[in-house]
Amino acid sequence: MLSQKISESFCARAHIPVSNAIRTALKEDLYQADKMLMGILAIHWLVASTLMAYSYGFYWLGFISGGLITGTAYVGYLYLRGTLYLRLIMAVSLMLFSAIFIQQHLGRIEMHFHVFLAMPILIRYKDVLPIFAAALTIILHHLVFNYCQEYNVSLFGTPLLVYNYGQGLTITLLHGAFVAIAAAIYMFMIRDNMQRFCGLMYAQGENIRMGAELDITRRLQTMLLPKETELEAIKNLDIAYFMQPAAEVGGDYLDVLRQGNQVKIGIGDVTGHGLESGILMLMVQTAVRTLLTHKVSDPKLFLNVINKVVYHNMQRICSDKNLSLTLLDYEAGLLRLSGQHEETLIVRKEGHIERIDTFSLGFMVGVEEEISDFVQHLDIELAPGDGVVLYTDGLTEAFSPLKTVYGIERLCTLISQNWQRSSAKELETLIIQDVYQHMGEREQLDDITLIIMKQLD
Repeated sequence: MLSQKISESFCARAHIPVSNAIRTALKEDLYQADKMLMGILAIHWLVASTLMAYSYGFYWLGFISGGLITGTAYVGYLYLRGTLYLRLIMAVSLMLFSAIFIQQHLGRIEMHFHVFLAMPILIRYKDVLPIFAAALTIILHHLVFNYCQEYNVSLFGTPLLVYNYGQGLTITLLHGAFVAIAAAIYMFMIRDNMQRFCGLMYAQGENIRMGAELDITRRLQTMLLPKETELEAIKNLDIAYFMQPAAEVGGDYLDVLRQGNQVKIGIGDVTGHGLESGILMLMVQTAVRTLLTHKVSDPKLFLNVINKVVYHNMQRICSDKNLSLTLLDYEAGLLRLSGQHEETLIVRKEGHIERIDTFSLGFMVGVEEEISDFVQHLDIELAPGDGVVLYTDGLTEAFSPLKTVYGIERLCTLISQNWQRSSAKELETLIIQDVYQHMGEREQLDDITLIIMKQLD
């Protein structure tokens, strides 16, 4: 469609992709502009038939001529709305009303100013062609009526005039030059405004698209989290977790998987937030479940395979994302810990906490292709009532309004004081409430993830 191609050309010259959303917005914008111009023409007809006709009594000229112009425009409005043809009709109609006003006042110079008041209205179309058509119409009017005035042409006994202070080609060319300069300025403004309009619409469309992509990724993340029924089905263990992203899509990894009598718990922290971080988290979740399904039990092999998957995928999408990752394998009271992440808290039945530094147990996943030489594991015996607490740094590094961090010491104190008398879920609730109380009204800057596992008596 010609009208769309002309409008879209501005976007193309600004190197802005023309999406369906932009096309729809342009079409709707043109419809609204047509409606506005039709209303302005109707007001012009009323003015031409009353106020403008008052001085010299040219009521018939304003009513009949204005009626023909407005009627023609209205027919176009009914059948050509949103098209270039109607925009040209509206532009010519506005200038014909300028001609009527000039004639009604027998060429008074004040009426010529209407040209420069009416032409800017056409900027609303964000199209240079109506401005060009309007300028051409009024210049031709001046040329024709200049000769009519020079040769004393009359219509129904009324002299056809364009100037009340003389006539001549020099005056006409001077007026035409003013009109041409004004039209050029308006065209430049249209070009600039149109590119801005396309840019804003493109940005809005991109925001909507990105929002939809982030929403899908966030929903996938949520759907893949362990279900309550899965946790309840694990015998001899009381497990609870909490995960709250700081953005639409979080970068924390959390999972609890059961394979026969073995339970694998994973926690990780991807660098950054957003779509890439969320996708990386989904990669890790898929890789962990796949390896567990294929009964890969060696911690060194397990982590190295995950690392290679992440490394090569990040290379493919040209991303520098990576993550810390700790994996826990539990079976019959034995806990095997591997991978580098935050400190792992081993909590004994009476509330005593052993802080395990995981730095020497692995390497950041996705940084290097091969990390098997860095991967170690640590075996820990758990007695009935013992357990483990895992977290991401979004919890311990949560800021208060006074810019103090929550801290690992405060977390350990709270766990020790409440371990014996609280279930995993009750303790998780106490910790999260305490963290958010510490934060107050301060914005959450990082994802917060917490896992609590207690071996039942």
